[in-house]
Amino acid sequence: MKNSFKYCVLIVLSFSFLGIFFSCHKPEYNPERKISKIYADLTTITNGEITYSFPKTLHEEWIWEKDKLVQINTMDFEYLFIYDKNSYLIEVSSDIAKIVFEYKDKMLHKMKVLHENAEVMSLEVTKVAGKKITQLRESHFDWKSSTIPKELAQMLSAVSRCCFSEAINDGINTSIAYGLNHVKTTKSLAYTIMWDLSYINDNVTTIKKSFDDGYSTSYNYQYDSKLNPFFRYYIQDASEGTLFGMIPFSKNNVITADEEGNLSHYEYEYDGNFPVIQRRVETNTDFEYEYIQNPITGEWLINGTTEIEQKIIAKFYFEYLK
Repeated sequence: MKNSFKYCVLIVLSFSFLGIFFSCHKPEYNPERKISKIYADLTTITNGEITYSFPKTLHEEWIWEKDKLVQINTMDFEYLFIYDKNSYLIEVSSDIAKIVFEYKDKMLHKMKVLHENAEVMSLEVTKVAGKKITQLRESHFDWKSSTIPKELAQMLSAVSRCCFSEAINDGINTSIAYGLNHVKTTKSLAYTIMWDLSYINDNVTTIKKSFDDGYSTSYNYQYDSKLNPFFRYYIQDASEGTLFGMIPFSKNNVITADEEGNLSHYEYEYDGNFPVIQRRVETNTDFEYEYIQNPITGEWLINGTTEIEQKIIAKFYFEYLK
């Protein structure tokens, strides 16, 4: 999305979303109440004055066929959800990229994000406890390209349907279908991130992320007692772990999120057990510096500072199918 409300990704599905339905039984997203539309507005207040206002606008439209979510239309893209004959989700795609899902023992084991049919990222379940996922491995990949003559590319494109199907299935991008004269030939692992999840009852209270270089960081969450409409619906920015401040592994709604020391508070209005409005408030303090130039040396010196307090208020409105 190209707005301030959400920058969720299907990694390079233009970084619009990363979708997974993770659970340790047959994976399905079939909530008691099904979202039909999401609206959003945004207001920025700087030192007590409104400096930016984005009016309430349709943010997403969700299309269902009975109990299956089959399409999401956003402000920028359309996402299609494809299922197999046993109702297992096998692909989420747009015109830019797609996610494919792999299963093991009838449980979702891994998802792969493909851009131009080249795997650029994967997320794999590595540990479970009962029906709860307790560890994930997030892997990112680089590709090296080799150039082939334009004439050969044209010839290969004519037979790509038979000659490249196996290579494409292996995640190798020929690029020929896009009219280019090169192929991505070598995939290498760029880096990995391990996610360790801790629970209290049915809610994730801590997500610890450990990086290849030894650096680690933790995300801590507190919850209300109402039902999370995104439970088992994992469409998120992989770097954040939340969608509208909601954790897809958790049964209830986040009210406080401490992400690397950045504290966010969420307030809700409910219809029964489900939220219909979410209000998120972030307050940031910064300083504006006034400079003066030394007439002799030409050096610029700080002549004073002004404290700037900026408050960002984002509201999301959830409508459900009748």
